[in-house]
Amino acid sequence: MSVLFQLLIAAFVALSFAMIIGVPVVFSTGDASDDANKLIWGGAAAWVVLLFVAALASIVVI
Repeated sequence: MSVLFQLLIAAFVALSFAMIIGVPVVFSTGDASDDANKLIWGGAAAWVVLLFVAALASIVVI
């Protein structure tokens, strides 16, 4: 279970870095297309899900 928790945290950190870089790039291009908005909202939803899954996993691991 500890390895799974570490993988969840690594995925959370990787997604956080991707969002930190990706969101400003999408907004700076001026492309307000529906695909760009779906990508941003999908990434944000995945980030929130990973946050809660990692939090629940930390309760189980500790």
